[in-house]
Amino acid sequence: MDMNATVIGALLPGSAELKLCQETFTTQWAKRRESLTVRTFQESKAVIGIRFGGINKLIVPPDSSTLEHPNERARTIDADHINMVKFSGRYDRTYEMVKGDIEELVRRAEEMAGRAVPDPAQSAYKDYEMQQRMSRTTVDAKTVHPPFSSIPLTVLPFGRNREFVGRKSQLDRLITTLHTNKTEDCPCIALVGLGGVGKTQIALECAFRLKTISPTCSVFWVRASDQMSFDDAYRDIGQQLHILELENDKADIKRLVKRRLSQESTGMWLMIIDSADDFEMFYNSNDTNVSGILSEYLPFSTLGAILFTTRDREAATRYTSSNVIEVDEMNNTDARELLRHSLQSKQPNQDEEGVTKLLKLLVNLPLAIMQAVAYLNTRECTITEYLRIYEESSDNVIKLLSQDFNDARRYPGIKNPVATTWFISFEQILVRDPLAADYIAFISCVKEQDIPRDLLPPASEFEQKEALYTLKAFRFINEHGAELYNMHRLVHLAAQQWLKLKDKWNSWNESALEQVARVFPFPQHENRALWMLYLPHAHCLIATLNMELKRTNETNQLIADLLHKLGECSKIKGNYATAEVMYRQALQLRETVLGKEHPDTLTSMSNLAVSLHWQGKYAVAEDIHRQTLHLREAVLEKDHPDTLTSMSNLALSLHWQGKYAAADTMHRQTLELRKKVLRRDHPDTLKSMNNLALSLHWQRKYAEAEAMHRDTLEIRIKELGKDHLETITSMSNLAVSLQWQKKYVEAETMHRRILDIRERVLGKDHPQTLTSMNNLALSRSWQGKYAEAEAMHQQTLQLRETVLGKEHPDTLTSMRNLALSLRRQGKNAKAEALQLHVLERRDEVLGGATHIR
Repeated sequence: MDMNATVIGALLPGSAELKLCQETFTTQWAKRRESLTVRTFQESKAVIGIRFGGINKLIVPPDSSTLEHPNERARTIDADHINMVKFSGRYDRTYEMVKGDIEELVRRAEEMAGRAVPDPAQSAYKDYEMQQRMSRTTVDAKTVHPPFSSIPLTVLPFGRNREFVGRKSQLDRLITTLHTNKTEDCPCIALVGLGGVGKTQIALECAFRLKTISPTCSVFWVRASDQMSFDDAYRDIGQQLHILELENDKADIKRLVKRRLSQESTGMWLMIIDSADDFEMFYNSNDTNVSGILSEYLPFSTLGAILFTTRDREAATRYTSSNVIEVDEMNNTDARELLRHSLQSKQPNQDEEGVTKLLKLLVNLPLAIMQAVAYLNTRECTITEYLRIYEESSDNVIKLLSQDFNDARRYPGIKNPVATTWFISFEQILVRDPLAADYIAFISCVKEQDIPRDLLPPASEFEQKEALYTLKAFRFINEHGAELYNMHRLVHLAAQQWLKLKDKWNSWNESALEQVARVFPFPQHENRALWMLYLPHAHCLIATLNMELKRTNETNQLIADLLHKLGECSKIKGNYATAEVMYRQALQLRETVLGKEHPDTLTSMSNLAVSLHWQGKYAVAEDIHRQTLHLREAVLEKDHPDTLTSMSNLALSLHWQGKYAAADTMHRQTLELRKKVLRRDHPDTLKSMNNLALSLHWQRKYAEAEAMHRDTLEIRIKELGKDHLETITSMSNLAVSLQWQKKYVEAETMHRRILDIRERVLGKDHPQTLTSMNNLALSRSWQGKYAEAEAMHQQTLQLRETVLGKEHPDTLTSMRNLALSLRRQGKNAKAEALQLHVLERRDEVLGGATHIR
């Protein structure tokens, strides 16, 4: 206590001891300032609660801890003022840094005092010889080892890759960090990227370039794919360094190597730690085996540097903080050059198109390119033949990616195929983050592009974020847009093979089907943006499951439900032929699983008939609608809403075949029942009102039709809004009624507005948009604007031929209308040719009717 009081007293302002120290320092500083070597240390963290200088502040700020001397080396310690001289142990990296600085100051002080300071290597040998002599006469003498040779060492597993190309930006940054801009620290940097992207080859090339630039630099290579590999590499390095203690079975080899490399007398060195994918092997402090915490054995020397390669960005960040270099696939030029250098034949010069296609399929991935090269060289195969095999099936792709090949620049005993490289990572993820492994499995069952986060199997927010982070860290997925993810295409195929090898491919497809069927909404125009994201993934699952011969009834039921939704999507998009395919498949499955009279089966029958109707196959649609109506009347009730839907659909089929009287009767019957069972403003009731108004129109009761259309439109605007598609349909039909009553200006204004809305909402080639184009063209024709009408009819006809087909009733209607416009301009020959074609198909397709939508 007395000693502490004396020390504290000497440091108080105004003390004689402090004044003497200041005067002495000032005098010596003035005399020898230019020749001094200065080392200063600065705390980086504030001490909370200390009164000196205020709460939560640095005790000694930077302007007080540094002298701004030209020979000054300022160190920042990651601690507060109290703890900046407290270390975790003698092998603490900060301790070693401070110790090295102090030892250097002592050596320079001895030089300034006039003492002879021998070369470090010579001094080490003399110490070694003296200790060896002592060990011969002293029983308990400590075992000593010969010092590190002054000759730089190179411990590399491979020779230089003479076929190495590209990667200039990564190599430039590595050389700058490890050599050019090397500070008085031990820099650590990491190459991170997908397995097979070429990280090891970049590190190897960096080693040889660094040796060329700095011949005195030693290079040591440590393979860190597992702890045994790490231990073996350290033993090899220890032997090269002639560390005698290695002969002791109980020696801690890794600690001995670390100690030797941490000594500045060892000289300049670069350590490359390759395949450091498992950061838990380096940092898992919960491991009871302390020797397994490999970060404890990383050397520190201001003359050294460490380069990591890893597939895991999280690991790279743990190793080096932010000093990470991303390694992506090669650019097109470098990939082409790698292929050209590696192929034995001159194919790259002779088949430019094939090379471009091959590299695109291999996504410029170096390991995949080298694997393809090995196949081409050994099989004496042409690029065209290879592409034919590759594109034949996904199974062939996997077979090609799974074939082993000899590569002198990869570790002995390790299988080289791209697929195998990723299988290892999949298994690592399975252990570290099971949910991330589940996401790999799920994604392999759907499309690899534009995967919405909401489509993934459910988990807590935290667990999902962690799993996605893991997959991004391993470069298996990347995020773009609003929570959309892409998986590397070749990784996607490898993941499928991984599941097949584990006999889990079928079960995961069934699980993925359950998830997609659960989250897929019932399609409506209002939620189109959502189901459009899910659509390709649902189609992918259906295609895969359709190839499975054995499926449970539960799986078939889920497939049928999803097909039903996919059919609705196609109908909304105006792809009626595709909708027919979806509905027909759903119907077949429901008949098998549920029976022909089940309500869901009858819904599929009804939907199939509707899709046929919209393709102009009215007679076939009528027949199915009659069957559906008969079954619904028997299974449900005559006034059940579904039964009324069948009545309405049957009436429409009759209408578009020109059977107006029968259709009119059925429309009226349906309307009255719907008003009774539902309500007057129910959407289905409004459809019946719209249909009855159309029936009145085709019976030339235009005024009645107009009145009913206006009534329907008013209710729809109130219930659905002005821009709802059902509202727009009512507007369109009202405009047609006005047109037939020669109210051309009002009709044209409405048609223009409807066309604008439909183009914006549905797209320019949607069938309903084309109906609006047809109606607007008719409006212009009836106003005598024949040239304008002709141009629009011609455009509508071309689009309908593309979208609906040349024999669709709407296409024939456009052809007839175009012929009328031509005839009114005196272009009789062209008009007659078109009219003859329409007449030939009229009875079979149109049934004598001309329809308006």
